[in-house]
Amino acid sequence: MTQIRMMVIAVALMAAFTTGVFLKGRADAANIARIQGEIQAMRAAYAEEKRQQAESAARAIAAAQKAADDAASRAARLQTRLEEEKNRVKTALYGLSDRPCLGSDALGLLEQSPGIALSAPAGKPAGAPSSASASTGDQPHASERDLALWINDAAALYETCRARIDALREWGEKLDGR
Repeated sequence: MTQIRMMVIAVALMAAFTTGVFLKGRADAANIARIQGEIQAMRAAYAEEKRQQAESAARAIAAAQKAADDAASRAARLQTRLEEEKNRVKTALYGLSDRPCLGSDALGLLEQSPGIALSAPAGKPAGAPSSASASTGDQPHASERDLALWINDAAALYETCRARIDALREWGEKLDGR
């Protein structure tokens, strides 16, 4: 009888162990499925976040490109307007007298100054006397007309530069969202 008892106990223990292993396997399978579901949800959330970031970056790039195009367009219109104004004023300035305004000493000093490039009026070499001085044999000089034309050109260049800087600043402000 003891042997039968021992066998019954052994069978009962094996059945209990098998049932425990089976139940543990089912619990582990449920846990694994739950964890796999969480991983899939995390992957989907990460992919959605990256998609939204990509869309946001694409919108920012498109806005920056539009701002750059707008700034370039405004700068081109301004450049055209400035060129027209400069030419209109230049035409009127040709009516000024050719009376000497700056002598050769002043012209020589200005020619040595950094950032100043003295250019002769159309058709005359730099430093050549104007028509009034050529007829009198005077030293090279700049006439009122020459000086006014130079000032007009310098002002137009300044305005062009200022407009370009303003366009860059506006573009940067649009990028920063200001």
